[in-house]
Amino acid sequence: MLNSTVFLRHLRIIRLCLSIWNRSAEAYHEVATSGMLRLPSGRLLQYYKNSVPQKSGLNDEVLQWIEQEAKKLDMSEFGKCGGIVLDEMSIQVRRSPTP
Repeated sequence: MLNSTVFLRHLRIIRLCLSIWNRSAEAYHEVATSGMLRLPSGRLLQYYKNSVPQKSGLNDEVLQWIEQEAKKLDMSEFGKCGGIVLDEMSIQVRRSPTP
């Protein structure tokens, strides 16, 4: 069984790899297939990325997940300050029927 230090290190590696993969999946794939580093698969990264279900609008589950992660990391109140970025936002226009 893995001890908590190894598990924490594993999560840090996953987060770093996920950050790189989100910026450029092509660059991540190139480094992973070079043989220079042994990196987690894209499938594993997708699993971690989709660990919280996503839907349009503000999502209570995501906000609760953010709060739980901050508690797990034992963040100070200063460390909890941040913002939410809405990416790929589109505006839906409500169309009224033409008379």
